[in-house]
Amino acid sequence: LLQFRYDTTACGVVQFHDASEICIWDDGAPITKERFWDFGDGGTSTEQNPRHRYAAAGNYTVRLYAGCPRDSLVTEITVPAFRPLAVEAGEDQYICNGASANLQATGGTLFAWSPAAGLNCTACPNPIARPTSTTTYHVTITDGFGCTGTDSVTVFVTARPTIVASSDTTLCVGGAAQLRASGGVAYTWRPATGLSCTDCPNPTARPTTTTAYIVTGQGDPACRQTAEDTVVVTVVPPPTIRLTRDTSICTGGSLPLNAIADSAGLPRPMRLRWTPSAGLDCDTCATVVATPTATTTWKVVATNAAGCSDSASVTVSSRNF
Repeated sequence: LLQFRYDTTACGVVQFHDASEICIWDDGAPITKERFWDFGDGGTSTEQNPRHRYAAAGNYTVRLYAGCPRDSLVTEITVPAFRPLAVEAGEDQYICNGASANLQATGGTLFAWSPAAGLNCTACPNPIARPTSTTTYHVTITDGFGCTGTDSVTVFVTARPTIVASSDTTLCVGGAAQLRASGGVAYTWRPATGLSCTDCPNPTARPTTTTAYIVTGQGDPACRQTAEDTVVVTVVPPPTIRLTRDTSICTGGSLPLNAIADSAGLPRPMRLRWTPSAGLDCDTCATVVATPTATTTWKVVATNAAGCSDSASVTVSSRNF
C-alpha cells in the first residue's frame, strides 16, 4: 500500500514522508523498495523522504512510484504563498558611549549580521555589540529548510553626562548664594546643610561655615550614568570696626576721628565711608578731621573684599564753653 504525507514551509520547500508499507517475501525477509518521485514541476528524486523546493506557490501533482509489484500513487499538493520566515532580532537597546549591548536573534539556525562594525561575531545568534554611535543592525536568518527572514535592531548610543556646577563663590555670614548645575536631566546635591533643595538644579545655599557642595547629575535615562562637580561656598565674617568715643568740642573747633577696621582675615583694601560728609575733611579715610557746626553724629561703614560690612557711629557735641 503506497502512501505519503508532506509538510510545507514559508518559502516553497516541501518535506515529503514516504509511509508506504514494506513488501515482505514469503520467508519473512523484507526487500528494499525502489522509489521514484515526480514532484510535478520537473523535479524528481529516488530518496525515501525527499525535500523539494518549488519555485512558485500553487497546486502540483505529485507521483510516487514504488512497491512490489511496482505501483504508483498520484496526489495533488498545495504549496502556500511564499512569506518571509518569522524571525526576531530583539528589542532596541540604549547604552552609554563605550558600553556594550547583548543582541539576541531567534527563528532559525543560520545567522548573518550586518554591518560588522562593533560586533564580536556576525554568524552567531547573540553577538555583543559595542558601536561608537547609534547603529541599526540587520540580521538575515535561515532555517533548516533554507527559508530566510530578516529583522533589525537599533542600538542607541548616548553620551555620558558632563556635569558643570557654578563657580566657587564667597558670601557673608547670613548671606545666600545661588548655585547652578547643568549638563544632566536630574541632580542631587550634598551635603543638604543650608540648601533650599537637594534634588533641583539651582538650589539656594545659606551655609553658616565654608562648605564644599557636590552635585551629582544623571545624563540621559537610557544611559543611566552619572557625573559630579563641586562648588565651594566660602563664608566670610563681617569686618569689625572701632571708633573714637563720643566727645565734645567747642563750637568752631576741630578734632580727629579714628576708625580702626579689622578685615576678618581677608586681604585688604578695606573700604570706608563716612556719612554725612559735611564737616569732614575726607569721607573715605581711616582718620578724618571733623569740624562740626552743630552737634553731629557721623556713621562710618567698613566693607571688606568679600563685600561684608560693619558700621559704627560717633557723636561730636558742639558746645559754647
